[in-house]
Amino acid sequence: MSLPTFAFCLLLASAAAVDISTIHDDINKALNDAIDEFVADLPNQAIDNIEGSEGRIKYSITNNRVTSFTRGTAKVDIKKEGSVIISLAGFGVSAEGNWRYKYRKGFIKIRDSGRYRASAGGVALSTTVAIDVDENGKISLRQTACAGNVDGLRMKLRGGASWLYNMFLKKVVRRFKGKLGGIVCKKLGKVIAKQSDKIPPIGMLY
Repeated sequence: MSLPTFAFCLLLASAAAVDISTIHDDINKALNDAIDEFVADLPNQAIDNIEGSEGRIKYSITNNRVTSFTRGTAKVDIKKEGSVIISLAGFGVSAEGNWRYKYRKGFIKIRDSGRYRASAGGVALSTTVAIDVDENGKISLRQTACAGNVDGLRMKLRGGASWLYNMFLKKVVRRFKGKLGGIVCKKLGKVIAKQSDKIPPIGMLY
């Protein structure tokens, strides 16, 4: 399987032409700083609870938190026409929290709970960020679209009757992957926007 890859394209949004060559190094540094902050900020990030049912089983996954986010390789490719492609590969994520389920069939009632650990090495996303330039040449970075994907997620539930929680585990993993994908997109958008003030005003070509 190929290494997981993130790719996000920063598109130039301005009524005037922009001489991006004058701030090439500033953009490169700002985006690399954003990647560093993105990786550093994800540990301890809360993940929304997951609740649902599967047949006669009702389940919940709560108190979810990212425990680690590991960095792979990063490449910033600034194009002459004013766009930037950033590629990140080999990133991984781990998380943990609580699980609980209730099973009922006639007079038979089973309840159980415990802790879980989850990990994935196939985190990938694609996001588009507009570079807005005002009349004074001030730059602001703004995420306009993002799609996150988490492949290879494994979730291990500790304790309980495995034959029961295996009945709903696949559904939980699928929903958990969606939650993680949303979190990485949202976090990335925030840290990119914060880098705007680090880029000096740009020269305008009319």
